[in-house]
Amino acid sequence: MGEKRINKSPSEIAREADYHKRQHGNQEGFSNKDPRQEKVAKETPRELKNRKNRESKTRSAIMRTDLSLLGGSISFPANLNEYIETLVLSENCGVSNDDKASAIFSPTLKAITDLPIGLLTEKECMLPRALVPSGFSEILRHCRRMISVSGDKSYIAYAVAGWKTCSVDRAAFRKMQVTAQQNALRHLDAHARALAQIEADHPKLFEAILCGRHKTALDLLSQRTPESVLKPHHIRAVIAEHGLIYCLHDLQLIAARAHAAEANPFESLASSTMIQMKPENIANQSRRQAATLNSLLAQYATLSEELGGKLPPEEIPDRESLRSLANQVRYEAKKTGTNLLSHRSQIDDLIRFMRNNPVSKNLTYLAILHQPVSRNGMATSFNAFWFSGLSATQTVSVAILRYLQAEKTIKMLIEERDPRSVRPLREHTAMPAYELSPKAPDTFREAQDLLFMLRQNILHDKDFTTNEESVWERSDREGRPPIKKAAEVLKEWGQREIGADKGSLDDAGRTYYLLDVIPEHRLAY
Repeated sequence: MGEKRINKSPSEIAREADYHKRQHGNQEGFSNKDPRQEKVAKETPRELKNRKNRESKTRSAIMRTDLSLLGGSISFPANLNEYIETLVLSENCGVSNDDKASAIFSPTLKAITDLPIGLLTEKECMLPRALVPSGFSEILRHCRRMISVSGDKSYIAYAVAGWKTCSVDRAAFRKMQVTAQQNALRHLDAHARALAQIEADHPKLFEAILCGRHKTALDLLSQRTPESVLKPHHIRAVIAEHGLIYCLHDLQLIAARAHAAEANPFESLASSTMIQMKPENIANQSRRQAATLNSLLAQYATLSEELGGKLPPEEIPDRESLRSLANQVRYEAKKTGTNLLSHRSQIDDLIRFMRNNPVSKNLTYLAILHQPVSRNGMATSFNAFWFSGLSATQTVSVAILRYLQAEKTIKMLIEERDPRSVRPLREHTAMPAYELSPKAPDTFREAQDLLFMLRQNILHDKDFTTNEESVWERSDREGRPPIKKAAEVLKEWGQREIGADKGSLDDAGRTYYLLDVIPEHRLAY
């Protein structure tokens, strides 16, 4: 990737100079002046107070994590990697591995964006048995939440109107919006009533459908089952519709992750007043923190080193930052009742471990960390950094186009897995490669509508400045560029192969999986 020239302010140049001085041990002319003073001076008293509160909470959260290492009675350094991974998982997902599905499908979740960012990639999670609804009302409520946790009726109705089994199509929304919405919502009601009937007639089949084990559901349907009010072909249609409901849930998760990537992908581990947190900001901050960490590791004297006569350095780089850090450590230790001296041997082991281990095993991160601050050739957003250069709206557009394809191919995917069908199972069990016919303007129009509603309700991207309150008032141009780009990359990627998502950060196969809806996963179990 080519270098990107950036016009830097005097304060930014000063920060870079401080960084390089710390890296090379050149402290001549070092100043204790906080390089953030110029920025802080421009803030209002209220903004300054809010920023300080956020930074304080962030430091406290990190410090409590550090102190929990000491109180965790773990053996250093043998189990440290495992312990750190557990802490990262806890911060990233907010729950343990066993509780992921319960958190994602929780009926008390207020908004999909309330989920920790680590859960937003967990599309393979299926509804736990403990959360399976019972009876028409609960089933309907669950289906609506699977489509839109926030319960946006316009979006729910518009999504359902795309099902081939629905009596109203999406084109009707622009002609008779209220009637079309009512008819689409009635169709979702009918879906829930059919599920309630299946629950009464065949509880195991019902559970398999709701839990996303659609291969099991098809197998049960092909067997000799208890007498059912609904005919087998009707139940297969219900399975197909619920497969699309799961795909719409995939779409929710993808849009929420795109939102988190723009706002703050590090959540409580980072504090910022920016509308959009950019990779280069985090990279530059990480370099400064790495310089401070290296300084601390060099200055610290273990007990054996102290007995051997190691003396502290005469000049301490970034003395003010270290003094502030020391005060924070003392404060948190006192608040938690931690006697730091009693943990001296553990701290010594931790220091030795950190001296002999890299900060991260991620080669991409390490490469960025060791670049000079002035060399910024990075992606402009975390969506672009994670997803092969695509913006937030482009990533969501990829998912939308694949969902619209799922509406057209779900019946074929069901037939491939149905024991009574003669259709052979394809080599690649994911949806076929995306093909957009130039004679299908309806697809683009529907994609624009869905993108508009997702931007309004989930994505909230900084470029969405439209004054139209309703999707039906949007301009014909609104959303077309990102959808066109999404169609181009899908054509370039071709067929998604199962397992290709295990690649590196810059691998297109990984991006494809993360941005795709995955009906094949529900049809594999």
